[in-house]
Amino acid sequence: MDRYFLDLAIDEDQLRMLQRVFRHACSSNELEPDSKEADALGASLIQIYQRGVRSELALMQMLGGDDRRLRVNDQDLAPS
Repeated sequence: MDRYFLDLAIDEDQLRMLQRVFRHACSSNELEPDSKEADALGASLIQIYQRGVRSELALMQMLGGDDRRLRVNDQDLAPS
């Protein structure tokens, strides 16, 4: 199978993790999960994930709307 496709594929565990991050980000940003703003947040989450950030904590901090946001570092960009 093409390596590029494998990098973009999201398995069940990753999908559950992304759902947890999305729910956390909606809650932290006081958004209803079915709002247009939440849709945009979800799109941002997928873009960040596809760029290589795989850490659940890093994703939560990047999208969480709190003061604990962090900068992406080389460890976050490492393939898992």
